[in-house]
Amino acid sequence: MKRAITISLFLVLNAYLYGQTAITINASDIPVPTAAFNITDVTGLIPNPVPTANFSWDYGTINSATTLTANYITETDPNYTALGIDVYQSGFKSLTTGLATNLGYNIFYEYDFNATAVDDKAIYIDAQSYSLGALTGNTKDSLTFPAQGWLWNSPRRIMQFPFTDKSSWFSTSVRETDFNLTVSLAGLNKAPGKHYYAILREDTIVGWGKMRVYTPSGPSNYYDVLVDRISQVAIDSFYLNGAPANQVLLSAFGITQGQFSDYNNRYNVYRKGSFQYLFSSYYGSNDHSTTPTGEFYNSDNLLTSTGDLKDKEYSVLLYPNPCTSDNINILTNGLTIKLDNYQIIDMIGRTISKGSLDSNGNNINIQLPANCLNGNYIIYLNDEKGNMIATESFILQR
Repeated sequence: MKRAITISLFLVLNAYLYGQTAITINASDIPVPTAAFNITDVTGLIPNPVPTANFSWDYGTINSATTLTANYITETDPNYTALGIDVYQSGFKSLTTGLATNLGYNIFYEYDFNATAVDDKAIYIDAQSYSLGALTGNTKDSLTFPAQGWLWNSPRRIMQFPFTDKSSWFSTSVRETDFNLTVSLAGLNKAPGKHYYAILREDTIVGWGKMRVYTPSGPSNYYDVLVDRISQVAIDSFYLNGAPANQVLLSAFGITQGQFSDYNNRYNVYRKGSFQYLFSSYYGSNDHSTTPTGEFYNSDNLLTSTGDLKDKEYSVLLYPNPCTSDNINILTNGLTIKLDNYQIIDMIGRTISKGSLDSNGNNINIQLPANCLNGNYIIYLNDEKGNMIATESFILQR
């Protein structure tokens, strides 16, 4: 993996008045993600955010201690980079719909960021095997997946550039996965199988305006945003020994031919400067007008009003990231910033380290504690008045 990846933080105009037109997001506005995104789960705390035009959503005081992480990993495998793949992300393809046991397999989604779109263009599946004993009563029964990789003729389109109010795009991505099935009672011993599925996805920009969310230093600035209405579903088919799988056998696993699965109905609120949504409300298989079953926001690299720094521009660079030693470095560019102290917290909010900053011009070096464990962290940089000037996330891999 590429190791020295940077995240830049830019101060934008702290605008509180409604804009007159919707923003347009281009490929240049969406950087390739190179690190984990920290997501706050605020499910049940925010009313259904009905999308509309020229609206202001204020979630600046709504917070929760429940956090999640979405990790995007830089792709270095030449078999994929030659195809334009930039990053990959882990996921899980569920197969069962009618049983409590969630049968499925782990998968890596491969993303291509290009001048016209962000596409889920390929997958990679590690070799993996699962016992079916809980379903069949025979611990020797198994579902096995060999290591495999696939490139799709038609990718799943995540974003299509440029997009603004009323923009829309649609994709149908047909996919397949090889597996082997052993079920003694059915006379199957490592029987070769195929899982075919089509992912249908439609995106429509149905709202725009300004939004702010909670940060540890207070409400973020208002950001110009677009609201993307996402409707996505997979349609599954299963084959064994070159023929459609027997429905009686499939029913034993809570599976049907042509079933709908992996529903992903949601509103994603996007801003410039980040691939990760600013806010998302998730409805699963339910209609978008119902109560969301999940609500989340991402407050990484958001700006707050900070006195004299209002309406001025600067950038902050943390390196190396991931960090493989006891030291991290921070480089500031643009406006001369008077950084005074820092605080490092882990993913459950515990303070790992804090202190004054050792500055050499625009270069700052921070010594990490020797007992700091590998993992994801957030660093807050403050001025002498206690105002948070910047926040950066980093990964420690010593």
